[in-house]
Amino acid sequence: MMNTNLSLESEHVNGTFIQNRDFIYHRETFFNLLGCIATVITTLICITGNVSVILVTLWDEFLKVQASNILIMYLSAIAALTGVFLMIPSAVAVAADHWSFEPGSCKVHAGLNYILACSSSFNIAFISVDRAIAVSYPFKYPTMMTHKIMFFFCGCIFLQSSIIGLIYAVPDWNDYDYSFGVCCLRFKTTSEEEFFQTLIWGNVFCFYTPAVIISFCNAVKIAIAAKMSKKSVHPHLANIAQVSQGSHMRKTIKSMMVVVLMYYICFTPYSVISQ
Repeated sequence: MMNTNLSLESEHVNGTFIQNRDFIYHRETFFNLLGCIATVITTLICITGNVSVILVTLWDEFLKVQASNILIMYLSAIAALTGVFLMIPSAVAVAADHWSFEPGSCKVHAGLNYILACSSSFNIAFISVDRAIAVSYPFKYPTMMTHKIMFFFCGCIFLQSSIIGLIYAVPDWNDYDYSFGVCCLRFKTTSEEEFFQTLIWGNVFCFYTPAVIISFCNAVKIAIAAKMSKKSVHPHLANIAQVSQGSHMRKTIKSMMVVVLMYYICFTPYSVISQ
């Protein structure tokens, strides 16, 4: 059983929060160690899997020449960095039952938290854009989406995510969240107006905007797939190149639908809980 203490430091009066409302509880050592072990195992799987993706992509000649794999490698690098710089410190904090590092490191941890989360969501959005262009313009795609364009996309992702991270981390708005085991934006460290404005705009920019881009791109792909299915009513009239192109396009659409589902499954709980 967990020892639970309640601290009601605020009241909800006429739709307004007075001071701070915090639900404080303390886990027993067994649950702290269990959470730490689970986090460490997940971290090792995360780092190993994503580093493997990067190494295979760099090693395989066929994968290396495909410009779109630059975004895949960047996404894998973000996930691996999340494991190293976010999940490992969180595992230590959960085991110790408090943030056991320097106070200033909590601000860095919070900033990296938002930088990497925002980078992941926008990376998936750019991958969706890339796949939509590949499906819409299959013959022009190799000349449109070059390695330079992909590196430009990566630079845009890094720049906008860094700005978001600095906005969240520079002010004294961050504190260790005992429930989540991470340093993040906390209501008690800022006024309610600043808190809600920052939280809402952060979610709009880092979750809802990529979600709209991903949904739009996949709507385009579905429309193209529907158009192709009508053309394939008389497959004997199509040549081998058209059949091969159609098969490749269907595989691309199916793979991107998996990406979309994973985005909503993974990021929706994070965004909802943050709000």
